[in-house]
Amino acid sequence: MINGRVADWNAFEALIKHIVVKELRIRRKKNTHPALIVIPPSWGIPDVELFVQIMFEQMNVPGLFVGDAPVMAAFGCGVLSALVIDIGHDTTSISAVVDCVFQRHASQTIPVGGRTLRTYLATLLKAEPALKDAPIDDAFVKALLESELCEVKPFKEMALPPLVDGTKPVDFEYDGKTYPIGAARFKVMECLFDPSLAKVHEMSIADLAVLVAGASVEQLDKRLALWDSVLLTGGVSPVKGLKERLENELNSRLSASQTSNEFQAKDCKFVKVPEYFLAYKDSPGDITFLGGIITAKHITKADYNEMGPAVFRFKQL
Repeated sequence: MINGRVADWNAFEALIKHIVVKELRIRRKKNTHPALIVIPPSWGIPDVELFVQIMFEQMNVPGLFVGDAPVMAAFGCGVLSALVIDIGHDTTSISAVVDCVFQRHASQTIPVGGRTLRTYLATLLKAEPALKDAPIDDAFVKALLESELCEVKPFKEMALPPLVDGTKPVDFEYDGKTYPIGAARFKVMECLFDPSLAKVHEMSIADLAVLVAGASVEQLDKRLALWDSVLLTGGVSPVKGLKERLENELNSRLSASQTSNEFQAKDCKFVKVPEYFLAYKDSPGDITFLGGIITAKHITKADYNEMGPAVFRFKQL
């Protein structure tokens, strides 16, 4: 996978086969298990058609549900329109869903995600004199990011002088030893708001969100509905302080607009998983899957035999 797209379909097909046969222990010749597939925004129609072909012809699934990730995330939160910000391992995608329809033309994907955080954090840690004896490898960095010590600096503190090495360190226990972690635990998250810090020359997530919302739909009332339902998901989304900081970053841009009318958003509102889905309440990264299992209506093998890989365009929601 490169920037959210499949770079080697033969290898990807082999991975799917391994999951189906080795991990799930399903016999392909007697496969009776329908499959649910959630497609990332960066995939084009040809990618989806090839995936559908692999699932029916190689995995022999009897039924298949194909859903766009932003739409499934919106459904998981019980809304029909949403501005979906999905911060994953390799990429961040910002997409608009308007009246249950994914606005593919306006979607943006940038190569900033969990992998970026790891690389940037490793650079920061290696520059810390107090950590000169620490085993700063991928496992160490991954453990630190998952330890909840790393968090996003509050928006109101951004007006203060930059973080310095004098930031009070906290103890991080790893492999039986304790290491002091200073300003790096805050600094690492700043690359989500300024990708150039990690040498990624892309717009910030907040700027891209404003761009996507404006390009997604012409009707001002529908555009306003997007700002009333901003949705944060993906593997990085649970990071402490991320949603609050992102909300403030977006609001600062909306309030700075020179346009003033009843359809001009003055601030944004984030949505969350409904309270009755207790298992997903604290798992914003799983709401796309939740939306999929709520709405799944699969394509049958007979449908595929009749229409081929393009069937997903006509037999879905």
